[in-house]
Amino acid sequence: MTKNLPEILRGEWIWKKTLLSRVDSYLFARKEFSLDTNTTDAELWISTHSNCHLFVNGRHIGFGPPPASRELFYAEQYNVSYLLQPGTNVIGILAHHLAIPSCTQYPKVPGIWCQLNINGNPVLWTDNRWRVLAGACYDSNQARRGPGLNFMEDLDLETYPWGWQESHFNDRGWERPDDLSLLGSHEGKMTASPLCCICETLPGGNPVARGIFAKACASSHVSFSGISTGQTGVYAAECHLRYEKPESLPLEIASDDSFRFYCNDVLVLEHGIPDAPPYGAAMPEIAGQLYLQTPSAKTPIVHSAIIQLRSGWNRLLMVQQSGENSMGFAIAFPTVKEENIKLMRESYAASSSGWKIAGPLRLPIPVSSGSLRLENQPGAASYTPVAENLNDASFHLRNCHFYKVASSSTEEQDGDSLAAGEFLLFDLGEMKYGFPSLLLQGHAKDIIDVTCAITLDGVRPPAIDHSGRHSDTIALGTGEMKWLKFEPCAARYIMVSARKAFGKLLVRSMDFQEFFEEKKDFCSFSCSSKEFNNIWNLGRSSLRCSNVHVFMNSPSGSRSQDIVSAMLESDASFFTFGDTNSSKKALREFAAAQLENGLLPSSTPSGFWFARADHSLLWPVWIARYYQYSGDTEFLEELRPTLDRLLDFFNTMSKNGDGLLRDTSKHGLPAFIEDEKLSKSGVLTALNSLYCRALLSSADLYETLARDETAASLRAKAAAIIQKLRSLTWLPERGLFADSHNGSSPSESCSALTNILALYSGVAEPEAFDSIFFQFFSKEEPFEKSPSSLRGALPQFFLLETLFAFNRAILALRYMRQSWEFLLSNDDISPQSPSGACMLRFPSNSAYACANGYIVRELAGLRPAEPGFSRIYFHPCLELASEAKVSLRTRYGRINIEWNLAQDGSIEVKADANYPLDIAPMLPEKILNKLSFALGPSVGILEPNSSP
Repeated sequence: MTKNLPEILRGEWIWKKTLLSRVDSYLFARKEFSLDTNTTDAELWISTHSNCHLFVNGRHIGFGPPPASRELFYAEQYNVSYLLQPGTNVIGILAHHLAIPSCTQYPKVPGIWCQLNINGNPVLWTDNRWRVLAGACYDSNQARRGPGLNFMEDLDLETYPWGWQESHFNDRGWERPDDLSLLGSHEGKMTASPLCCICETLPGGNPVARGIFAKACASSHVSFSGISTGQTGVYAAECHLRYEKPESLPLEIASDDSFRFYCNDVLVLEHGIPDAPPYGAAMPEIAGQLYLQTPSAKTPIVHSAIIQLRSGWNRLLMVQQSGENSMGFAIAFPTVKEENIKLMRESYAASSSGWKIAGPLRLPIPVSSGSLRLENQPGAASYTPVAENLNDASFHLRNCHFYKVASSSTEEQDGDSLAAGEFLLFDLGEMKYGFPSLLLQGHAKDIIDVTCAITLDGVRPPAIDHSGRHSDTIALGTGEMKWLKFEPCAARYIMVSARKAFGKLLVRSMDFQEFFEEKKDFCSFSCSSKEFNNIWNLGRSSLRCSNVHVFMNSPSGSRSQDIVSAMLESDASFFTFGDTNSSKKALREFAAAQLENGLLPSSTPSGFWFARADHSLLWPVWIARYYQYSGDTEFLEELRPTLDRLLDFFNTMSKNGDGLLRDTSKHGLPAFIEDEKLSKSGVLTALNSLYCRALLSSADLYETLARDETAASLRAKAAAIIQKLRSLTWLPERGLFADSHNGSSPSESCSALTNILALYSGVAEPEAFDSIFFQFFSKEEPFEKSPSSLRGALPQFFLLETLFAFNRAILALRYMRQSWEFLLSNDDISPQSPSGACMLRFPSNSAYACANGYIVRELAGLRPAEPGFSRIYFHPCLELASEAKVSLRTRYGRINIEWNLAQDGSIEVKADANYPLDIAPMLPEKILNKLSFALGPSVGILEPNSSP
């Protein structure tokens, strides 16, 4: 469904000037207005930088808009007719702005724009008549969820403006917005979001466990917010500790910023320290308006080291590059109990506990050293770490022991009580994506932490794991109050832990606002195999979580949209929901993010720009797959200029005499970085094989657009690449392709990834399939003969596509089923679970849902014979299922196929569609003789085993 912005756009972007310089800021905005009568046609349009929660007459109706890139940002449309009433109405917006780049957002100028249309005409819009309030109840200087991600939430409910979403609220203390800008003044193009994402309340139920927790080791923390006054710079913290004898102690530090940590003047740990710049040179952060410092997913949140303590007094020194909203740091000694270490400001027994801090210093961090001493530093201040100023709740809870206890029979009837050091655990039953919500009653200054995760680590969800931090903080006020998490998260388990409580506090209820893209007309699948039914259902649930606003690579991780995730989820979205809108939006976003030289980013929308050669070469493959399912030639023509530039980029990269791509990492364009053992010097066989596949997919697309000359040229180039790779890297004595050729000889290594890609792209002779494939795989479980380079969603895609292309559907489906057995037989998965044969098995992985497409295509046997499914091939996998039923939504309408394999070997097929559909059976002759069709009036049968 295509949506367009209103023909008439009114209003301005509104914000508050005092928040313009803030890295992380929240703004409440509200507008009361009156209506004389009910209305049946009321549309509310809204766009914010970065995102917001929207309320109408107190009812929460949405969160958005979809993440913005540099080139595009979105306005969302809501039908609010059923919420408006005669008399006074109110629109409430709680907006959040992140002024620094993140993995999912390009930083834009803050602002809120809103317009209400009734009967197609604007009646209300954002201007200086609105009322706004700075969200001071959201505490700053919190830890980030992970490298390049948003900050954790710390909300003070005592200062929260209760009732602000309701009409007749007293907003006398609020102000008018004093930062206003014209609609066309913000960077990028505003466009109507084609998606419709909604929130639906799920009851959280009663807690499934409760228990107690306590600190497991000595720890401390420091925040520089009290002395920084918003200044970015180098800050230092110093403390002393006395030890009776020399000892080596493990140390852990959590910090989001660059730092150096010293013990007794000796450097023991550093992170993110840049090279010292030449004298007088600035250290660039932005190049061409694109942020190039891409955070690595492998960057740890917790850094470990061993410190050497001496007998007597020891000095610890932290030197840190700290920004306006930086958390500072937290430190722990995992093997030492809290009572056995006391950190003191000075090196004498009567000193106060805590740290001495100073900054900003003139000292550049690249040249910092242990000779820095704070005893005579001008402006040095004292810092005392206590529960109230904790800056990293996740790190704190990570270093606690949790014990499950039996529930008391004297629990309150109107909620579950918690004292300090107690926790409650809720289980949603399966992973959901959205906003946990708590109804609480307590006392002013009570503090609870809420941890949301998809797994359990013992009796509690992990506060920190490979995907980031998971614990937000709430400071309570007096009486009953409700908390709604601002940023959506993936969760199955939700833990409420009381860090501080004056007596007992009550958790009256826990609900979950599930956030998902509304799809009213799902596709469906069922078959005789319980395993494949479970895989389908699990894939659908995963896609419901990961396809929200963008195709997320992991709803519990960075939530960014990369080309691999988007392509795989695009396939799954079509076969699961009949949806092509999300795919169209994603393809447009990548096209809009293309650089002037034709290069495509690996991820968008994003505040960081980085590219990979293998990812860019996937884009033509993705377009070709999209076109097969959608049949959308008009959109294909829209994307053609982007494809032209992309192919031109790689053509220039391969102009070195033989037309082959060489080590592209020398040009800042790495490939296959997941496989560290893959030989990548010189001519890389895997990369050129993928280049060949991209050329062939592009040729098909140009042929569709009647550009036959271009198509022929691309096929000729692919053929030349095939011949050159066969002459350079094919090793006849081993029957395999070498990973690379360094200019004089092929490499010794011949990886599974390289050879699967050679088969997938047509570089390998078709007759060589068995001799190549079965050097790495066997025909029976566990299939892989040894750990291979086929780890991750992309290599698994190449493997499965290759098997299906070579008519090995039974083997491919068995391999896929075996890969999922771990999930299907385990109710819970820990972060440390082995990945085994296939990375499709972890539920936060984007590839988790891509099995749905293979199940419909290869098991049920419905594959497009013409783009858009006006004609289909029918080739069911009768060896792995005896019956199947599929309902598939296409651009033309709906297809319903049901087939059954009887014990006597006869096959009955019922086929119906609400548009003209031709079916071409693709089955062996002996099966065709036992095949019978019951056809609807719009369905016809083509000659078996023929290409339409």
